[in-house]
Amino acid sequence: RIDYTDSTEGALLLEPTRSNLITYSEDFTHSYWTKSNISIISNSIISPDGTLNADKLTENNVNNQHYARRLFTVSGEFSMSIFVKKAEKDKLWLGNVSTSQYSIFDLTNESSINYGTTSSKIENYGNGWYRCSIVDTLNQQAFLSFGLLDDNNNINYQGDGVSGLYAWGFQYESNSSYATSYIPTNGSTVQR
Repeated sequence: RIDYTDSTEGALLLEPTRSNLITYSEDFTHSYWTKSNISIISNSIISPDGTLNADKLTENNVNNQHYARRLFTVSGEFSMSIFVKKAEKDKLWLGNVSTSQYSIFDLTNESSINYGTTSSKIENYGNGWYRCSIVDTLNQQAFLSFGLLDDNNNINYQGDGVSGLYAWGFQYESNSSYATSYIPTNGSTVQR
């Protein structure tokens, strides 16, 4: 592939063979995703691919966690990533809270903090979109999750029923020490 992100002249982009193991990477309304204390409005805003297909995640008004997740059996090192854009909220977490291995991301300050994860990265994709990614190691069943935070970085908090952020393009790669370029899926895993 040709990469134009760093200049007007294209550069050859070489990457290893990888698969996005998330089968519905862009449709968070699908029953494939388990949702808790959030509502999701599909096709709410233009995504990084230039299409009106990014969803809005909105917290409900309970005092609890507000997230979407998918259960996997994880064996070894993996990477996980998602594209997000702030709306009323500008913070999210990504990882596996049940094992206290996650990172939090601040879109306004373009920063991340790791809690048990090996590493995290936030990349500016323009037009307010960021790709947030983590790398970690697990050898068990795990809920690969992303969720909203309050202003004080609390995962459990009192929602207001109206605040949220935009999300698109979730990717999970096994045996991966970094997140490769995004691989879209719609009903099955896809290998690059």
